[in-house]
Amino acid sequence: MSELLTFLGAVLRSPGGVGAVAPSSRALGRCMVEAAAPAAGHTVVELGAGTGPVTEVLADVVDPARLLVLEPDAELAARCRARVPGVDVQERFAQELPALVAERGWSGVDRVVSSLPFAAWSPSLQTEVFDAIEAVLAPDGRLVTFTYAHSPWLAAGRRARATLEARFAQVRTTPVVWGNVPPAFVYVCDRR
Repeated sequence: MSELLTFLGAVLRSPGGVGAVAPSSRALGRCMVEAAAPAAGHTVVELGAGTGPVTEVLADVVDPARLLVLEPDAELAARCRARVPGVDVQERFAQELPALVAERGWSGVDRVVSSLPFAAWSPSLQTEVFDAIEAVLAPDGRLVTFTYAHSPWLAAGRRARATLEARFAQVRTTPVVWGNVPPAFVYVCDRR
């Protein structure tokens, strides 16, 4: 219950920044990580970790030394750190990704796993974040991000999908994860 209260506090502080009504389910986390398909040695970045349900699944398959997690909300980041000790959780924004990757001496990242609410954002903010992702994503890299099952029927959801298709060579979707509130599916976006 305290996780939900922490999450709802973040929603009240920044509804457009969180863009969700509840933390992601473990089922959605598993779907996202399976879709990302990180391999041994891959460098992975998670954006918008919230309380850490997806981080927890990532930590089961990614070397912590090759995993960077960004969550700008201090309370959510603290909850994520407590949930997944030993993982590098930074209270930073996605736009700072190129500098953070450079600080670590990484040449780039292989996978970006995002829970950011792209459809809720202005086109200019979307552009800033996608530019940062593209600046660090390997030529054969992959972005996975989720949206709610009703998103394709909304203008903002259609615009977000069009943005993904304009920036990535291939965009496909997973089946709907019914065990999430609300139900969601994952976009799997490959650079080539």
